Amino acid sequence: MPTLPSGKRIWLSMEAILSPNRMFYPCPRDHFWYREIDPASGWLPLPGATNPEECWQTAPVPHNRLEAARHVRIIVADGISEPGTWRGDWLLSFRRPDGFDQQDWDICLEFFGSERVMAFLDLVMNRCKEQSARNGHLDLEGFEPPLGGQATSASRLARSAVVVDQLDELLEMAEAMEDMDAAADIRERLADVQHFAETTLDRFGPHRGLAHRVAAASAASVGEINEAVRHGRAATRLLAEDQVFNNTLANRLRRNGHPDAAKALSREMLNGRLVNDNR
Repeated sequence: MPTLPSGKRIWLSMEAILSPNRMFYPCPRDHFWYREIDPASGWLPLPGATNPEECWQTAPVPHNRLEAARHVRIIVADGISEPGTWRGDWLLSFRRPDGFDQQDWDICLEFFGSERVMAFLDLVMNRCKEQSARNGHLDLEGFEPPLGGQATSASRLARSAVVVDQLDELLEMAEAMEDMDAAADIRERLADVQHFAETTLDRFGPHRGLAHRVAAASAASVGEINEAVRHGRAATRLLAEDQVFNNTLANRLRRNGHPDAAKALSREMLNGRLVNDNR
């Protein structure tokens, strides 16, 4: 746990990984449970942001230190006597934070490559293996235990539908200001929302139209045009009455430089309305 020249402290934590000693739900074979930022919350690491809301997720047991680093949290304290906080950063993707000068950052990089950290990553791999072996296996695809807040897919998807629009507005603003770090953070969160929406499609329930809508909107924002069109078509068939979203999606595709895709999607939306009107 080095103390940096600026007085800040930084250390690593495996607290996101469920303890092997805690009895919990089974998970897929060779997977383990860990806590991640809830994609439905739209949380971003902005100055003054509160702690991120979290949800349970499963991931394959890491087979090397690089994979283990995906699940190691970076804890930062602003001073010697200040408590450490998690700011949404993972070891594998940690970027130089605001307030860290070059000397601070050089010491961080030296620490991350140290034998002490390598030994810590070995402990992380063992923790994941032990937890996976202890909790047993679950064949039910897409099982989602609650971790505070809304637990059901439908309610979280409804929240995500609003979050995607908010994130898209922030992305447009960040790109206009040429703030590439902020834009990267926003795209990462949009990709998480898209992944969350797509995984819910494997589950039985009345939420499929909403899931396609959320996946289409987030895919359009991050530039995955084929996925945006595919999910947009499905949403159009299931939610043909939602004209506001249909028009918003087409406009988002145009804004991102894909007028042909927007035109094709608009044509399909029109055909869908005509079919529904004639039933």
